[in-house]
Amino acid sequence: MTENNVASQLDNKFDLGRFRLISVTGGGGKTSLVFALGRYFATNERVVITTTTKMYKPDEDENISLITAPAELCAQRISTAGSPSLNVAAKEISEDKIIGFTPDEIEFLSANSRAERIITEADGSRGMSLKAYESWEPPVPPSTDCQIVVLGADVLCDPLTPHNTFRFDILNQRYSICRGEKISAANLAAILSSGSEYLRNSPKNAYRILFINKAELLSDEEREHFVLGLKERLNGYDEVAAGSLQTGYIWRH
Repeated sequence: MTENNVASQLDNKFDLGRFRLISVTGGGGKTSLVFALGRYFATNERVVITTTTKMYKPDEDENISLITAPAELCAQRISTAGSPSLNVAAKEISEDKIIGFTPDEIEFLSANSRAERIITEADGSRGMSLKAYESWEPPVPPSTDCQIVVLGADVLCDPLTPHNTFRFDILNQRYSICRGEKISAANLAAILSSGSEYLRNSPKNAYRILFINKAELLSDEEREHFVLGLKERLNGYDEVAAGSLQTGYIWRH
């Protein structure tokens, strides 16, 4: 699968294997990245995928075990799962989505199960590439040691609208960004670096990576301009990567 290629390249580039609890936040592409990382690490480990919000229930797959139970029972079932294995843990199922755990319940799973790696989708954006945050978001587990923030590259080359920006009106109020405007690297860096937006609730010692997804939409010149421009302006991030979950490629820069 092309997504698994991205997981492998991200691991090779940033040594993700050193992190036990990886939380994925930000815009559209989170679920695909979470499962790509899960499948990649589950070739050798007992891996748990879960969420602190809601995420689409995985398709039936003989290689994925779906565990639906309160956190205490989930921890017991995870501990008896084989290794290597890929386990999706949730509190309950509602139609086509799984309902996850609170950040504190994820902490319980981490401390009381034999999971060798936990990968959490810790945000929601309704599939949009950029978002404005409410005061309680994102619900990142406190012991997260790696946070991957996903940004859709379409907001780098297309005007911002309510179709690609979740809670566009709030973003407009906070940053005076008008509908139909293209966002500058400076404005985008300010939003991504804000402790009241993307980095709220980010654990102090977490290793933070900005992953620009859908980078195939950008020309080579645009990729270089935005990636280098963001790297120069971002605060609070350790690394920036541009890639495509669809094509399975990470661009070198």
